[in-house]
This record gives sequence, structure tokens and C-alpha cells, in this order.
Amino acid sequence: MPDAAEAWAAALRRLYDHRNHAMALVALERITLWWARLGTTDAAAVVIGYLNAHQDGHAGMVEQRAELNARLTPQRLLKMKPSQ
Repeated sequence: MPDAAEAWAAALRRLYDHRNHAMALVALERITLWWARLGTTDAAAVVIGYLNAHQDGHAGMVEQRAELNARLTPQRLLKMKPSQ
């Protein structure tokens, strides 16, 4: 049985290959929350910063994402301007 990181990577590849970008973003957000629980906060901060900048995210993860945003310092969040 593959470990969780391999399973997440395979899921993202499959979603990308099938051009299911909406679900790929959901999976990426879930991976980010998983990283944060593991203590991989630098990677989580980059992705959450990107999602925040683009005002993207799944409604079912609003509370978890708010908790993660509160835990991460603003300077660790990726500062990006949304695409025009």
C-alpha cells in the first residue's frame, strides 16, 4: 500500500490528466491541511497563500483553513496578487 504522499501525488496527477481542475484544487487544499497537521508549515504556507491571493478554496474547508491562516504568520504566507 502506498504511503499518503504517494497517494496524494497520484490523485493530483490523475485529476490534472483528466483536466478536472476544480477537484485538483480541492485535493491541493486538503493536502495543504494535511501538511499543516504534519508540521510541514512552509509548504502549507505557500499553497494557502496562493489560495488566499486568488480567493480560491472549497466551502467545506473554510473553518480548517481559517485555523491554518491564524496559525501561520503573515510573513510566511505567499504574497501574490490575483491574476487579472
